[in-house]
Amino acid sequence: MRRASTALLSLATAALIGAAMPGAALGQAGAPAASAKVAPKSAKPGDKPADAKGATPPASPSGAASALPAGHPDTGALPSGHPAVPDVPNEAGDDGEDAPDPHAGGNAHGADPRFYQAPPDGSQDDPSLPIGTLVVSLRDSQDRPIPHAKFSLSELFNTVAKGEKPERITEREVGDDGTARIDNLTIGTSTTYRVSSARAGGRYGIARFPLTDKAGKRAVLHVFDTSSNIEELSAGIQGVVYVSLKEDVIQVEQLLTVFNLGEVAWVPDVAFKLPVGFKAFNKQDSANEARLEEVKDHGAALRGTYGPGRNDMDFRYQVPLDGSEKQTLLVELPPRVAQMRVMAESSRAMALKVASFPDPQKITREGKRLLVTERQFARSESGAQMVEITLTGLPVQGPGRWIAVLLAIVAGVSGIVYVVRHRDETEIDDDTRNDLIEAREALLSEMVALERARTSGEIGPKTYARVRASLLDALARIVAQLDAARDARAAGTRRRRDPRPANEAS
Repeated sequence: MRRASTALLSLATAALIGAAMPGAALGQAGAPAASAKVAPKSAKPGDKPADAKGATPPASPSGAASALPAGHPDTGALPSGHPAVPDVPNEAGDDGEDAPDPHAGGNAHGADPRFYQAPPDGSQDDPSLPIGTLVVSLRDSQDRPIPHAKFSLSELFNTVAKGEKPERITEREVGDDGTARIDNLTIGTSTTYRVSSARAGGRYGIARFPLTDKAGKRAVLHVFDTSSNIEELSAGIQGVVYVSLKEDVIQVEQLLTVFNLGEVAWVPDVAFKLPVGFKAFNKQDSANEARLEEVKDHGAALRGTYGPGRNDMDFRYQVPLDGSEKQTLLVELPPRVAQMRVMAESSRAMALKVASFPDPQKITREGKRLLVTERQFARSESGAQMVEITLTGLPVQGPGRWIAVLLAIVAGVSGIVYVVRHRDETEIDDDTRNDLIEAREALLSEMVALERARTSGEIGPKTYARVRASLLDALARIVAQLDAARDARAAGTRRRRDPRPANEAS
């Protein structure tokens, strides 16, 4: 999706939430952080240490908004690994012009004044500080120091040769000026640090960084007031659902992008249902304190802290095919979904229908045939609540599998019988006998599977009768060869015990 679509989404989100920009904080700006101690968290797998040569510069507001976890697509694009798809005109129209983008620009120049621009977090070298020294600054949403706020300093040692040592976390507090100085820290790329802090039930942190042998470092972290009620916030969600067929399942990939356009963080505990029978749930690690977690036998839940800017949640799961030509998936959504796009990889016989969405467009990209539809939701609708996705023209398992099994086994049996019949020796060797036994067991297993398929209605009576007769014929030939081999072996044993000709022995 082009940058214009990202801007349109932000404007649509603003229209949906109907809030003036920037959003007002719930608490008094600049108030000290709550004194309650919050248990520190371990570093996230997505955190990356800075390179050995220097600083990790503070991220710009645009960087905070646009940077995705490793492997995520660009704004509005397909889930990772899928072909690019051009914009689909929606009901609101799209003239292709760039609308104001609340997440664009690294500074105030060109920024849309209607949207809150979060001050940048990050760390950078400071030559005025001694080597091994870190100065931490905690600030509020208006970039003002927060005196006597608490924070956690995580230290993690990791090398290829020695592996990873347990993370060490220390609790500290800034002074009157909102800063704290820590001296004599370990330098080098093998040791990384992370600063995190809590405020009003939310938790915030910056990416891991090392200390170099060139200078000390300064780290700046902003913390925000919070609300668990998204209806009080200037926030909205964009969603993408991508479905494809994988053997006997429907593979579903979802991307939920939470745009927080105000200066109050969202701390949700919002569960939503996934299609009945979903399995193989997998999620991508988040680069910040926002989390998406599986809710066993129910679906998923948004948890953690969704600060100002953009927060991406990418996850996937599978839904078993029910064996019919038509199947419907009901995907429940979290609140405030302002825009939803549904995409499906399809064959020429397959069709996609999404309830209350426009008819899908057919697009071919990188050899894949895609059906794409999307819709924006008005403020009066309070966002999308549920997406009802119906796929038709799905492949229905027929007798082809049994015909293929039959041909393979009969061919194998015929080959074994041919070899046995054309041997010069009277007896067969152990390898051939073992091949016959394995073929017999395979045929018996297929007989059991065939009976189950007939009982479940997977195959009809004609296919059942034809395949069963062929399996019984092949099984009879195998058993006959095994009986002949047994008789031949018994006769050979008698000859070895009594080498006289048969007429003399009588």
